[in-house]
Amino acid sequence: MSVDQNKKVEQEIEKLIEIINYHNWRYYVLQDPEISDEEYDALLNRLKKLEKETGIIKPYSPTQRITNVISTEFKKGNHLFPVLSLEAVYDKKKLEEYIKSVLRNLKQSELGLLCELKFDGVSLSVIYKRNDGIFIFDKALTRGDGLIGEDVSLNAKTIKTIPLSIDLGNDNDTEGDIEFIQVNGEVVLYKNDLQRINEERKKEGVPEFSNTRNAASGSLRQLDPSVTAKRNLKFFAYSIRFFDREGKEVRIRKKLSELFELMRSLRFIVSPFFKTCKIEQDVDALQEYYENAFEMKDSLEFDIDGVVFKVDDLEFQDRLGSTLKNYKWAIAYKFHTSIAVTKVIDVVFEVGRTGVITPVALLEPVEIEGAVIKNATLHNFDYIKSKDIRIGDYVEVRRAGKVIPEIVKVIKELRGDVREIEEPKFCPSCKAELIKDGPFLICPNKQCFEKIIAKIVHWFSKDAMDVDISDGIISKLVKNKIVKDVVDMYNLRPSDFAVVGNLGKKSASKLYNSIQESRNRSFDRILYGLGIPMVGLRNSKSLAQKFKNIDNLMNASFAELVSVEGIGNEVANSIIQFFKDEENRKLIERLKRVMNNI
Repeated sequence: MSVDQNKKVEQEIEKLIEIINYHNWRYYVLQDPEISDEEYDALLNRLKKLEKETGIIKPYSPTQRITNVISTEFKKGNHLFPVLSLEAVYDKKKLEEYIKSVLRNLKQSELGLLCELKFDGVSLSVIYKRNDGIFIFDKALTRGDGLIGEDVSLNAKTIKTIPLSIDLGNDNDTEGDIEFIQVNGEVVLYKNDLQRINEERKKEGVPEFSNTRNAASGSLRQLDPSVTAKRNLKFFAYSIRFFDREGKEVRIRKKLSELFELMRSLRFIVSPFFKTCKIEQDVDALQEYYENAFEMKDSLEFDIDGVVFKVDDLEFQDRLGSTLKNYKWAIAYKFHTSIAVTKVIDVVFEVGRTGVITPVALLEPVEIEGAVIKNATLHNFDYIKSKDIRIGDYVEVRRAGKVIPEIVKVIKELRGDVREIEEPKFCPSCKAELIKDGPFLICPNKQCFEKIIAKIVHWFSKDAMDVDISDGIISKLVKNKIVKDVVDMYNLRPSDFAVVGNLGKKSASKLYNSIQESRNRSFDRILYGLGIPMVGLRNSKSLAQKFKNIDNLMNASFAELVSVEGIGNEVANSIIQFFKDEENRKLIERLKRVMNNI
């Protein structure tokens, strides 16, 4: 084939890709096809034929959506911009408090917001890289920890509503500065597709998916992309950001709503009912949007679990910033729809790491959104009294934030043979006499097994040492008096874990190595792992940045502590009291022998 013929064929391939992508957009995004299936197949077959004959295969060709490669694991990848969660509220009063705090922080009397539906799916970040004037699909990452996610690119490419290329054209004057584009959105499964998939799974004798979210998550994390391709996942975009070669953000719009219109022009699906509004202190317009969404949710093709309000001005978003986990410029207003009726059959008491006794209601098992709920927290006795909860009562239960089960109210019309919940006088673990502190009951015994277990569990939790060890293994180690604190855990051998945890040699060695590797965790993680009352993730990070090591922090004055952002009088006093405790000081001296960054 001559150079001219080759060029002609390549031009035809490019034209076919453009035409097929257009009709994919019409069919999958707009749901308004212009040609028949036969005409579409003819175009696709012509493209496949030319690619096979010439070997010219563009990375953004629709033929490249599904690969025969089967992965053995998902690698990790870095987001260009952090993919964080949203703080959630569940009532109008909390929403008003949030809006007032934003207005106060921005020193504004009114605020422009973008309102959109909150999809009940799986967060995905899609990154495009510049190539010959257009931007080619480079990779797709799950949220992960917000900075690093799992690379699910092969699966994401099978989602027809994710473009494999983006052409900004003459949209802006700064295109030459842009090297990367990151589009964030939600992968969802439509309700009718869930029904179809579950019917197939039932025939195959495999467990059915309990809801669309679980199905979307499971589909996106398939090692075989051909399985994902059959699930008919959809991608709704809600954020687009641009970056130069060095990774610095390039701003080409001033408002988020303008970026929504841009994403729509780039053939992404965006929230079908997004709108903008201006508010002052009154949130009636936001409440109306929430109520309208609640009314329509059952008639939608996809599941939603609330609505989202985002500050529309991008400069204001920058000024508000974020916490370690949440954007400060957005709030999720979630539905309270996950409610079921069940019976309180008993109440048990759990001991936390600080010694606080938490009453927990044991319930007759009830299913809420695919999860079987068997217990619910009762917080403290003030909470029990305010709701007048008794053993034997029928109650309404919901999953707060779809995670933590809680009792909404007692159905007193059904009250029959019930008995009051009595405050325990002694610790359910060590039998020490409990101390009353406001609404809380506290076990004062520092050697209480359950307190020690809870402290070690917290130390190895994801946000602290990030070691995957079961609570059961820790409990056995403590109750068999093999360990008495976190330091003892570093002195164990693989054989100890094998015997206590009934683990195989390989699993025991893996757990041992994970614990040993955690000696190198950063100082802020160590601080969080210590479990200082009122010192969470953000405060741990701020304190670590300010004081650098544990000795500096232990010797810090009250004035030095409150000078740190986020540390108020109460938190400062809590830190001082923690380090005054002789047992805590002894633990820290022992930790210095095993931790490298303390």
